[in-house]
Amino acid sequence: MPIYLLVNLSPDKIKKFTLKIIYVLCQMLTAFLYPNFAIVLSIVGCVCCVSLGYIIPYGMMFHYALKPLYQTINTIVVLFGIVGGVFGIYTCFD
Repeated sequence: MPIYLLVNLSPDKIKKFTLKIIYVLCQMLTAFLYPNFAIVLSIVGCVCCVSLGYIIPYGMMFHYALKPLYQTINTIVVLFGIVGGVFGIYTCFD
């Protein structure tokens, strides 16, 4: 009897788990082979977190007819995100 029947896993789930394991192993191999992987990882993390946390959510509100106060707040938050992202990328190289 196959093991996936014993633990109630379908072949599709096993395929997904296998792909996840391969993906993680490829990331580990890249981290071991690339000497400055921490810098690359911090740059990618900074860009993704700033864009997902500040720029995209508030930037999506610009096409709505908002009151001028809310437009100003959204603009300030987006500018804060851009400045924070640039500062984060700058500090990655120090």
